[in-house]
Amino acid sequence: MVSKCRMKRTCLVCHGIFESADDDPVITQGICLQCSESFVAPASARTLGEFLDQIGVPVLLMDDDVRVAGFNHAAHALLGGQHHRLRDRFIGEVIECVNAGSPGGCGHTENCKGCTLRHAITTTHQTGENKRRILARQLGKLISTEKVGRFVLLRLDES
Repeated sequence: MVSKCRMKRTCLVCHGIFESADDDPVITQGICLQCSESFVAPASARTLGEFLDQIGVPVLLMDDDVRVAGFNHAAHALLGGQHHRLRDRFIGEVIECVNAGSPGGCGHTENCKGCTLRHAITTTHQTGENKRRILARQLGKLISTEKVGRFVLLRLDES
């Protein structure tokens, strides 16, 4: 008799712990079933922003160049709400990192090599490895990353 290996996972969205069999096709990418249902866009969501607003925590959707592809109101408010335009901006520009204004900009200075945000986003993009509640010193907040299709969902957690 072969038993299925069951593993505990932490949901990226709600932080709840759930179990799944290794071969369970319903639960993927560390998102529980209840939260995964929120990723099914209802007819009322016409834009990516409206869709992301249905996620109850601050999130930024990051592309492979570490630029913001989408965000929700909770993230906008958490980042101070002063940014009129977040989309298509590098993460360093969004958080007003001092290195983002340097020659070459965000991601192109010596200090950028130690950037927790950039490292977490690019690692998740390249390897699919999720990051859970790591301290992003630049924000003074914990962050989590999750690969979703060709994007990385960057969650801004409570400290």
